[in-house]
Amino acid sequence: MRLFVAILLPATVRQQLLKAVEALREQGNGNFTKERNLHLTLAFLGQTPNLRAAVRAVHQVQEAALELQFEGVGAFGDLIWAGVKKTPELMALQRQVSMRLREAGFVLETRPFQPHLTLCRKFRPNGNAVSYKPVERVLSGLISPVSKISLMESVREQGQLVYREQFFEPLQ
Repeated sequence: MRLFVAILLPATVRQQLLKAVEALREQGNGNFTKERNLHLTLAFLGQTPNLRAAVRAVHQVQEAALELQFEGVGAFGDLIWAGVKKTPELMALQRQVSMRLREAGFVLETRPFQPHLTLCRKFRPNGNAVSYKPVERVLSGLISPVSKISLMESVREQGQLVYREQFFEPLQ
């Protein structure tokens, strides 16, 4: 199983993020994220047969509910993302998720956590330059409540990437 821990978003927030995706689509081509796949990854476990250990680790996370505040747009090469503010609450949640998973024996990435939601992979602009201004306008002031974290499985179905929730843990 290919697993990761994520924050899933309410439909109203995903619909707003789709407007950001559309603002990018008007400027180029690429693999644009589908509404059902919009999420914030807290930790990526990768391929593992150990679903039970991952469930136990996620179940041990005890943090308060919080809000995600969207800010900025950026890129990792040809991957375009919507930024999420590094609030103390979000960073504490991510640290605890990582700590619990490492205690359970999972090997996680060591690079610093950069909270973001992928809007497009393999983006190719129509012209020479891309303007993030239309995307930033859509994201401006967007806030999402977070009341749970989810252990997700990533699978391919008929050539499409699909994320399935395997377990969730409510936040207090």
